[in-house]
Amino acid sequence: MGNIKLSILELGERDKIDSLQNITSVIEYAQKAEELGFHRFWLAEHHFNSDYCYTSPELLLMAIAGSTERMRIGSAGSITNFYSSYEKVSQYKLLNNLFDDRVDYGVSKGHIISKLTDTQKTFLNIPADAEHETLFNQRVDEINELIHNEESLYQNHQIITPPLYGRPPRLFYLSSSYNHFDNAINAEMNYCRSFIHGKDLYGRDTEVEKLNAYKEKFYNRYHYNPEVVLALGVKIIKNGPTQKIKYNNMQILETTIPHLKDLLMDYKDQYYVDDFVIYDIEKNNDEKIQNLNNLSQELELWKQQKYSITL
Repeated sequence: MGNIKLSILELGERDKIDSLQNITSVIEYAQKAEELGFHRFWLAEHHFNSDYCYTSPELLLMAIAGSTERMRIGSAGSITNFYSSYEKVSQYKLLNNLFDDRVDYGVSKGHIISKLTDTQKTFLNIPADAEHETLFNQRVDEINELIHNEESLYQNHQIITPPLYGRPPRLFYLSSSYNHFDNAINAEMNYCRSFIHGKDLYGRDTEVEKLNAYKEKFYNRYHYNPEVVLALGVKIIKNGPTQKIKYNNMQILETTIPHLKDLLMDYKDQYYVDDFVIYDIEKNNDEKIQNLNNLSQELELWKQQKYSITL
């Protein structure tokens, strides 16, 4: 597999009824992912659905970061329109400094504001006349300002995101398309391209050059390469043909682990990325952990773990 990194996306679904039991299962799953050489563990954010054992990821993120040592931990992503940018940046910056500079802060548009009920808007402090895209772009600008202009905000406005002059989290712009590269570049954000939502791209991507253009523009502006992550949803099967299925309005690839390995090799060549975040729709925690074991062995992640520990 060369230098390909494999990461995990967690949505908080389990086949138990008790949410606290499910949270314990998520933490166990994360610990096993680190043990087996996975690079990142990202927590999605969900609201208004009883299938998930948490809503916002920050507190669970802290528990997972405290019970791991090497793996990067993050949100994928924080539903930015629901919160104060100052509040979220303060949380993620503090977490990053508490946990050895290994916290990722992913921003997401999430729920469409116009589809929320008046009661939902009230509890989320969303103005009744707020427009979804406009508010999200405003939040992204605020996050960029708070992260990258810390000294100016402190000197001129006494705005502090503790620890003052501490290490900021890595920022990721999450999207299901290539339509927002300019926003990501202006905010100096890395990019996560999701195949789970939006256009069906489990196949040849005719617009992949847009991704290369983003990386080139980013480098020309900031003089370092951005991280680009591809997110895939999978249902692991032991035998049978690979096929696309729908699951909770998400696009999922039903496939065997050997074929998934071949697919990732193909995507590496096509997208020039070395980090893939996998969402496994299996709800039984024992089965999910077994899938981690099988993926780690097939992709030889233990070699990368041994190398990183040696460094």
